Amino acid sequence: MKSNKSKNTLLDEIKQEQEYRQTVENYTNQEIINILNFDYKIPIYNVIFKIAAYTGMRQKEIYNLTTKDIINENDIYYFNVTNSKTVAGIRKIPIHKDILELVLNTNFPLMPGTENAFSKNARVQLYKIIDKGAGKNFHTLRGTFIEKTIEKNIDSVNIVLMVQQIVGHTKNEKESLTLDRYAKGFNLKILKDIIDNVSYY
Repeated sequence: MKSNKSKNTLLDEIKQEQEYRQTVENYTNQEIINILNFDYKIPIYNVIFKIAAYTGMRQKEIYNLTTKDIINENDIYYFNVTNSKTVAGIRKIPIHKDILELVLNTNFPLMPGTENAFSKNARVQLYKIIDKGAGKNFHTLRGTFIEKTIEKNIDSVNIVLMVQQIVGHTKNEKESLTLDRYAKGFNLKILKDIIDNVSYY
């Protein structure tokens, strides 16, 4: 009885947390501009937040980036994400034109220390600009990027599938079989054009 009651309580808490997350809005353009233009005492946070805003990468994926993960293929630079929480997360993300020079002139990994310290410190910096009580966080940058990518490319055929590939979301079995196994996913040129359409200004 006790075990079942505890389990039900936990499930209720998880459900409430999921519902709460669904009610949190993505960042507005002005909030993104504020994050990207803030005068951080440690300038590397400007790089971290720009990569997040223009790629939709997870915090852990950004933390794990090394110099060898920035690759040029047929004149398209991309992040080669090899350390992700899912198989779909292992992917190539073309680097947005607005941050390409910044990325090429940055040393990776971005910060020393543990992943937990990276996460905590990024959160501290973010809450200097964003109201902590609003429920928005680092992951909200990912949601905002997804929203913006679809909004800016709404007329593109298969835009949802392309965004899934860019951000490393799992496709359904049929789509995955056709696109990933046989077509090997959308090519970098197509994804680069999609990403370069994203603008917050």
